[in-house]
Amino acid sequence: MDGVIVDLHKHFELNPVPGDEAWHIPGVDWDAFDFSQLDWTPWGKELLAWCKSLDQVTFLSAGGNGKDVWVKTHAPGVKLICDPEKWKYGSSSDILIDDKTENILLWPGEGILVPAHWNRLHGFPCFWVRGRRFNVQ
Repeated sequence: MDGVIVDLHKHFELNPVPGDEAWHIPGVDWDAFDFSQLDWTPWGKELLAWCKSLDQVTFLSAGGNGKDVWVKTHAPGVKLICDPEKWKYGSSSDILIDDKTENILLWPGEGILVPAHWNRLHGFPCFWVRGRRFNVQ
């Protein structure tokens, strides 16, 4: 969710080291952090609407406080599964849109990597989902 439709970067004004896949934000207690107060990414609403037009949508997240509240508030009716092992919930016909390279590599279906400071697509201006362009810059 965060980095794809939820704007964690804006909240922390993040500038992670390019290529670093881990979140290293000094002083943040991730067990206590409340994700429910975060905003959409600039492309998040459009991305969700597009994905809903293709098929059923489920949010897969590694977890975190308040993500269930965020989904109920901003994306009612969308199922949320919290588990860092996202690959367990996919099949060859499913699409995963994620900002973490490892999740894309392990996914059994189509994997779409969203450009982010911490992955190999850092600096790319967009990503594509089934013929639709989403600008990230």
